[in-house]
Amino acid sequence: FPVTIAVPERCFTPIGNDPNTFQGVLDGNKKVICGLTIKLPTTDYVGLIGYMVNGTVKDLGMEDCNIQGYRYVGCMIGMADGSSLITTSYSTGLVWGGNGDLGGLMGLLANGTAENIYSTAHVILDSGMQHGDTAALVGDMWGGTMNYGYSIGLVDCPHNSNPTAADYPNNQGRCGGTLSRSSGNPVSELYYNVETSGRVISLPGEVGDAPGIPKTTIELKSPATFSGWDTTNIWTISTGIVTGK
Repeated sequence: FPVTIAVPERCFTPIGNDPNTFQGVLDGNKKVICGLTIKLPTTDYVGLIGYMVNGTVKDLGMEDCNIQGYRYVGCMIGMADGSSLITTSYSTGLVWGGNGDLGGLMGLLANGTAENIYSTAHVILDSGMQHGDTAALVGDMWGGTMNYGYSIGLVDCPHNSNPTAADYPNNQGRCGGTLSRSSGNPVSELYYNVETSGRVISLPGEVGDAPGIPKTTIELKSPATFSGWDTTNIWTISTGIVTGK
């Protein structure tokens, strides 16, 4: 991702909403969008792409984003559904949400595939919300598949960092590391930094949930952790840090 596209601070309207969803292909061609700021604290579907159905985002980096929305909020995508594909992409910066379904890269994967993604973004759930599905990479997952991803960003939620079932009445409002919940859908090779995320554990809320595997900083710098990842074509391990090529 050697080329950066700077975005000045201004009122940016997310691409796609409900019912006017984004259904195209955004090929970043290994470019970086830097400094995108969106401040819509009472609006759902907020991110570079607000609501995507049967669309594709690939080979895109987003750095130093500052995103504020209400629900379905992420630096890159608020919500993805249908046969959407999100691949070989990453985010850094800050994401704030007022009512959950928010993540560092994407707020909600309702359906589709997310793979080979990562985020270092700091994610904040509004202090007035006791519950709301929130995580450092993808806030929530209702369907689809998610593979090969990690997060190291801090997740700020009103409740504590070592959750119990009492923190999540009726299995609602998990606050996780990489992912708040998988809803029983297939996921694999998803890691979060247990030392930097503020999440001691990710609490499975449903049978079959797999909300991410906690790893230490040392483990996330070890090539052995990523032995099954494609380090020839997609990922690079350099000075102990795993990034996209």
